[in-house]
Amino acid sequence: MPQSRVPWLTWILAVLAGIVSYLAFRPSGWWFAAPVAMALLYVALRPLGPWRGQPVAAVFGLAQFLPMLTWAYNAAGLLPYLALALASALMLSLGAVVYGYGRYLLGARPAPRPRGSRGGRGGKVSAVRPRFTASVPDAVLFALAFTGSDTLRQFFPFDGFPWGRLGFTQVDGPMAGWAWLGGVTLVGLAAALAGALSVVALLTVVTPPAVPGGPSGSGPLGGSGAATAVKRNWRRVGLAAGLTAGVVALPLIFPISNKAQAGTLTVGAVQGDVQVTSEGLFAQQREVLENHAKVSLELAHSAGQGKLDLVLWPENSTDIDPRTDLEAYDTIDSAASALGAPVLVGAMEYVNSSNRYNQGLLWRAGEGVVDVYAKRHPAPFAEYMPARSFFRLFTKKVDLINTDMLPGDKVGLMPFEAGVLGRKVALGDIICFEVAYDSIVADVVQAGAEMIVVQTNNASFGFSEESTQQFAMTRLRAIEHGRATVQISTVGVSAAVAPDGSLLTPVTSLYEPAYFTADLPLRTSLTPATRIGDLVCWAMMVAPVALAVAGLGARFAHGRRPVVRRGKGVRA
Repeated sequence: MPQSRVPWLTWILAVLAGIVSYLAFRPSGWWFAAPVAMALLYVALRPLGPWRGQPVAAVFGLAQFLPMLTWAYNAAGLLPYLALALASALMLSLGAVVYGYGRYLLGARPAPRPRGSRGGRGGKVSAVRPRFTASVPDAVLFALAFTGSDTLRQFFPFDGFPWGRLGFTQVDGPMAGWAWLGGVTLVGLAAALAGALSVVALLTVVTPPAVPGGPSGSGPLGGSGAATAVKRNWRRVGLAAGLTAGVVALPLIFPISNKAQAGTLTVGAVQGDVQVTSEGLFAQQREVLENHAKVSLELAHSAGQGKLDLVLWPENSTDIDPRTDLEAYDTIDSAASALGAPVLVGAMEYVNSSNRYNQGLLWRAGEGVVDVYAKRHPAPFAEYMPARSFFRLFTKKVDLINTDMLPGDKVGLMPFEAGVLGRKVALGDIICFEVAYDSIVADVVQAGAEMIVVQTNNASFGFSEESTQQFAMTRLRAIEHGRATVQISTVGVSAAVAPDGSLLTPVTSLYEPAYFTADLPLRTSLTPATRIGDLVCWAMMVAPVALAVAGLGARFAHGRRPVVRRGKGVRA
């Protein structure tokens, strides 16, 4: 039976699990900490019912998100930071409710009838009561429920904020390969399963087997009954341990390849750096652009004019629209001429004093802008401020984000002419926080992207963990879609990534100007994860809810059956 109240030790366990989960993310990046955290959370929730488990799971979420999202405080202030952490934790805690109700479906069994009792008038009918035991189906339900609530954060709250999804912890671990098969969602499910199944195996080892008829040798089956129970117990241990090993190790045999299928491009990337001032990140707007132009000239001198096939600048590499400002136009065009290659520039298009578009501009020397992509999913509290007037009552830092981004409506596919290959190459452009959203990255690859670039500006977040957390997402997306990927930032971190998630270049340091070149293998085949798209994502949200609804029905159909004593109905 679920416990009537939550012991204080359970709260401590939830906090510990959240801290361990945080350590699985960057900068620590201890991938093995994620299954450990899930094991601790499973132990904490296992004795609890749906609504007593929910606040325990919320405490777990706060212990994870409060240290993880400190960069939101740097950008927006205390109250928005706390609101974002709390909303994320509450969304995650819905998994405990789903898990709690689903267990009635798995655990509801008629209670043993006392010897000699009979149903009917004057007899006794025992109520059906759930037995909350650790088992493989119970562990699977826990993993499904947690993954479902974790995946739901792509859509709620604040139009979705999937930062800190469990799957992003695994990029350096053996379970990262699940991304190739079923995306980030499947990676998160694997990590949760590994933790919960290991608990089942351990508890089965330390729990004495149930022997029919009583203690070993005392029941009607005697010693043979005890031997059978022990054998059955060890079979359960073997099943749980074997499944755990399979979940962890199976991705190692997946055919993830770095081989070029459509040629190779030599790509350069420029991290121009930006000086953070008390007046704001772009108080000296021309300096930001000039920094990137200056580092581009250094790249051109190092690589040789015309030796690069494409050059990548980050998001916000110019905060001055070169389509309306002649000086900005000349600065970018001169850099493109020196490089002898098309340049992807991060720019802004201001609609009015309150709104703007965040864009990637494909630039050719002498022609200017030849293609445009506008970011489709601005991120709350970083690129636009939800309920600005409300939060301004508590902190003026909300106005550090002084203009709200508007969403674009075009998939970020930008074909460009690659002379070395004698054809057009399809570049997939992702801007900043969009890398956290499954469908946005999948869209560009399904549309034909042969390589991916993640343009980002991490300057708003200072020397925080935001940039390294984002880079882990970039690397896992490379595995998920089998595409060479470049993350290029105004201030770092920046690097090129192979289709298997490994590094093609060293990672740049924060707040230092830098450039690098990389030979990127172009690929055209689609991974299973890319082909099935959102199927796994929606399955992970729908399946546990369906089980919970069925469990709720089982609870009301059986769990509240009346106990009949001497002909009088008594509610159980």
